[in-house]
Amino acid sequence: MINLLKRTEFIKKKNIRFSAIGKVGAGPLISYTISTVLGNYDKGAFYYHGMVYGLSTTLRLELLQYFFLETSLQGALANYTNTRLGADHKGLATHRFFSMQYIYGAGFILPLSKH
Repeated sequence: MINLLKRTEFIKKKNIRFSAIGKVGAGPLISYTISTVLGNYDKGAFYYHGMVYGLSTTLRLELLQYFFLETSLQGALANYTNTRLGADHKGLATHRFFSMQYIYGAGFILPLSKH
């Protein structure tokens, strides 16, 4: 998935940074499907199934240049348009679904270069 990202900083001081991050993206859906149709089993192979679209919003607090806390809400729409079924791949399924997740994270920032 390729994302466009926008970050807005509300507070930027020496030892504290508070920002909001918004992302929107889309990309190809490359997956596999394990199916059994009328007793014909197919373990599936990776190939293009359709497209996936996503949105994300994050609040991030960075402390003392090395620590961060963040909370994020992410949603995605998966649009399967080319799912082959059965051992002979003559069956075709299409379906869509929406997923949403809430993430809370904390971590340590390891600088790899000097600013």
